[in-house]
Amino acid sequence: MPTVPATGLDVEDADIYGGAPFTANVIRALSLVPPAVRQLEELHSTHYLSFAEMRKLEGLDRMLSRPQIEFVATRMSAVNECFY
Repeated sequence: MPTVPATGLDVEDADIYGGAPFTANVIRALSLVPPAVRQLEELHSTHYLSFAEMRKLEGLDRMLSRPQIEFVATRMSAVNECFY
C-alpha cells in the first residue's frame, strides 16, 4: 500500500505524523488522506488517548500501566471481533 513518509508530507499536512519521524501503521496507511487521519485522531483522543499520549505513555499519571492498557485494548478488539 502506498504511503507518504514523514519527510514527504506537504506543509499543511505535516501535523498528521505529530512531528515524529515514523508513526503507527494505521496512520501511515491513511497518510494519503490527511483529513481521515485528523478524524481518527479526534475519535482516538475522545475514546482512548491522543496520538501524542500514545507515543509517551510512560510517566503519565494513569491508573493503568502501558501493558494493562494494551491488554484491555487487545481484549476489547477480540470481543468486538476486530480483525486488525
